Amino acid sequence: MRYKRKSILIGTGNIGLLYDYNLKNKYYSHIKSIKKSNHFHLEAVFDISLKNFSKIKKKFNLELKHVSKINDYDFETAIISTSIKSHYKVFNLLIFNNNLKNLIIEKPCTYEYKEIKKIINICKKKKINLFINYHRNFISYFRKIQKILQNNGKSKIFINYNNGIYNNLSHFINFLIQIYGNPKSLIIFRKNKFNKDDINADLEIEFKNTIVSSYYNTLQNNSSCDIIVLGKYKYFTDDQFNQFNFNKNNSDFLSRKKIYSSKKNKILNKNLNKYQLEVYERINLLIKNKSKNIHKLNNIALKTHEILEKIKKKQTHKRIYFN
Repeated sequence: MRYKRKSILIGTGNIGLLYDYNLKNKYYSHIKSIKKSNHFHLEAVFDISLKNFSKIKKKFNLELKHVSKINDYDFETAIISTSIKSHYKVFNLLIFNNNLKNLIIEKPCTYEYKEIKKIINICKKKKINLFINYHRNFISYFRKIQKILQNNGKSKIFINYNNGIYNNLSHFINFLIQIYGNPKSLIIFRKNKFNKDDINADLEIEFKNTIVSSYYNTLQNNSSCDIIVLGKYKYFTDDQFNQFNFNKNNSDFLSRKKIYSSKKNKILNKNLNKYQLEVYERINLLIKNKSKNIHKLNNIALKTHEILEKIKKKQTHKRIYFN
């Protein structure tokens, strides 16, 4: 019988439970993906609130427990998908469990740089495998996109996003650091409040050979994003990268309708209906192989949060340089 890692889930909101609750053959949530996984076994589910008790009991035959009961259970893997503000508090409950070997925390981990730094350092000291769930780090399709962009020469990238720098833009900052390395500088042009913990901002990040300009769109209500890459070749994609488009005709490049309607332009096309399940399969492989990439990804997550904190706290129209 195949060994499965004993796991617990803390948090039953959208990403923990609800995103795919009534959807067939889609794996966006943690609970559904863990239940389907060949490598993880869900021992128990916890939350700060028990409002989703009946949903979990009905569909998964598990009883939702209060988060204070975490250490009454035997597990080696824990997944934190509560609200971002509560991540650090939940983490501090978990670290006293001597059996904890693997920890998955939903991005962006925390709103405070000092907290994610402490989490990474404690996990390193206790030899706990830590994964911040920027899901594009774990899916092979996105590694293909990374290689394409790495070979695209000196580039300009334009990102049109909404719904906050922590909630949404953090995905793309993290992804770009993997491709281009640590940034050289940052300048913020405009900021406004997205919610009580997050902001939107227009900004420019300078990498070696690549300039990234990002601006927020207040007209869109969902977490959507358009990305244009102008380099040796020209590419266009949406926020999920589920179509990665190449365009030879510069005059048509900004016409999304033409690009998406032309089969010739699609160089990559991916169905991401099972993306969270693929995340778990990849994480299992990294654990099994004792991969050095685990530490590399955590360093990238830390740099991502350093950038986010500077965007949030620094003045506009003043260039910030990184060491």
